[in-house]
Amino acid sequence: MVKTITITEDAYNKLSKMKVGDESFSDVINRINSPKKDITSIIGIMKGKIDIEEAKKKIKEFKEEFTKDAEKRKNVLARQFSNIRNN
Repeated sequence: MVKTITITEDAYNKLSKMKVGDESFSDVINRINSPKKDITSIIGIMKGKIDIEEAKKKIKEFKEEFTKDAEKRKNVLARQFSNIRNN
């Protein structure tokens, strides 16, 4: 079944810019509304503007650094909490 919707010109232009390849507007809406998004679908709207493989690599590096930093902070807080309990 097909439904007709009305959107503003601004919304149309934004949605149009999100299209990848020969996607329909329905495809775009389904892609951005899907519960599971992989990095390709998230940055798919930037296809041609960025190197997707390089973006994946940078995101992986960021996650690794974030995890290391979070672990350090957790350890510092654990030591501080331990010191407070022991005093």
